[in-house]
Amino acid sequence: MAMIPLTNDVIVWDNNGSNQALGTGNNSSWPQRFAVGNPETGFSNYTVQCPPNMGDLFCAGHVWLPDGRLFVAGGNSRYTPFFEGSQVAAIWDPTSPRVAPYYGWAFLTTPMREKRWYPTVTLIVDSAGGHRVTVSGGVVTDPSPGCNMVGADPAFNTYEVFNLQTMTWEPEPNSNPVVPARFGGPQGSPCFQPLGEYPRMHLVSTNSLFMVGMWRGASRVRHVSIGAPGMAQNAFGDWLEPWGGGWDSLAFHGYGSSVLLPNVGNTQLGQDLIMILGGGSGGTSTVLPTVNGTSGMIDGGATSPAWGFPFETMKSPRMCANAVLLPTGEVLVVGGSSDYYFPAPLVPTPPRTPVYDAEIYSKNAVWSFVAPQQSPRMYHSTAVLLPSGKVLSGGGDIRSSDYEVYSPKSILGVRPAFAGSWASPGALLLNWNTVYQIEHDPLPVGVTISRLVLMRPCSVTHHSDMDQRYVELDNVKMLPPIPEDTVQVRTPTAPAAGSVRGSTVAPRGYYMAFLVASNGQVSTAKWVRLP
Repeated sequence: MAMIPLTNDVIVWDNNGSNQALGTGNNSSWPQRFAVGNPETGFSNYTVQCPPNMGDLFCAGHVWLPDGRLFVAGGNSRYTPFFEGSQVAAIWDPTSPRVAPYYGWAFLTTPMREKRWYPTVTLIVDSAGGHRVTVSGGVVTDPSPGCNMVGADPAFNTYEVFNLQTMTWEPEPNSNPVVPARFGGPQGSPCFQPLGEYPRMHLVSTNSLFMVGMWRGASRVRHVSIGAPGMAQNAFGDWLEPWGGGWDSLAFHGYGSSVLLPNVGNTQLGQDLIMILGGGSGGTSTVLPTVNGTSGMIDGGATSPAWGFPFETMKSPRMCANAVLLPTGEVLVVGGSSDYYFPAPLVPTPPRTPVYDAEIYSKNAVWSFVAPQQSPRMYHSTAVLLPSGKVLSGGGDIRSSDYEVYSPKSILGVRPAFAGSWASPGALLLNWNTVYQIEHDPLPVGVTISRLVLMRPCSVTHHSDMDQRYVELDNVKMLPPIPEDTVQVRTPTAPAAGSVRGSTVAPRGYYMAFLVASNGQVSTAKWVRLP
């Protein structure tokens, strides 16, 4: 599921059951179902044909590009008897006419080098301000547990890079330009450092990718176009900071969640705090492991990262849960299972017990229960923040085609509202490092606007969204005093390698802008774009 910029709609797609018996190598073109819509107006359903022999887009990774298109890579090219990854890559344009046969989808003519199943797709920024997409992790499955594939599977611990300036894959040096390069991942013992399946890869503000599992290890790499001390140039002219770290999270978080936390009200600390939470605590052992409720944090941008920031265990142990950033700076955790779940045949599937109680992590490092969900939301469930401030939670293996909507208490009172040009239709183009005076409707007596935040539109798969980002803009006090019912903020500086620390870093692209009042109420979002 992904929140479509400039709209109130999401796009969702699923496992197309009719593909399971087709196999590979038969020149077959698989259908991929998808739907577009929202809870207020309903959904429209479509089916697009994928390229021959490429499989489909289920179990792919995806991320929003700076121009508002969705980049999707990987998926399934076989379902039975075991899953096998796909080399497919595609771009979906939500502004294109949604008509047959492609409905806005464009499949790249050059496939990925490796078949990738459960890949993470992450937007990175180079030192010239350009953008690239990394496709990391992924695995072609067989009867062996995933940890045993580190050396055997070329997709398991490697990544590929798509250059958004040239719209091509970075090629192998001095070879056929249609062969994408394959970059290595961190080294370590199985299930400790390797990228593995859906590695939790977060862009931290040193322009490094920081990986926090989902296995036990954490590591970091930088992939930019201009060198820096301690970095080596590869044959493509790129500079690679060697994979470093091996920071032990002290517990497995298999099929747990991770999120880059906001530094609400304390952005000057400049910390890239990444939280990991929940998951199976024993890897892929054939003896069914337990599910844990632990959470931990690490500063992914620090010179010497270390686990150990204060945290509190979740109220409910859970795996396959979704963690969603809210405009208040809190983290909503919904769904999951209290039983260990790993797909058969790798581990016999045990009975699964859904966790209905949702909970929220607040700035004071406390977890608290909120309203329970109505339906089980376990493996393959999704959850995204809507521009209304509500959270759309849907899907899952048991309830695959329904959804429900959560309304946080921050939208249940008298909400602030944009006025003037910020209330006009369409997106506003914001310049970098610029002061903006924002009008808003009158507020109740004693209530003020405490902050304005920019939030990346969600892009979640298999209860994971590594592109979530919460950017609190600096409040600016200027003379003469600003008019009543206005607030002044300064936008971030343009991204550049190592130039900014903490949650003030913002990759180019579309964001939902929310006003947050001093009484905790938040506005409906205004779409903005950083060029």
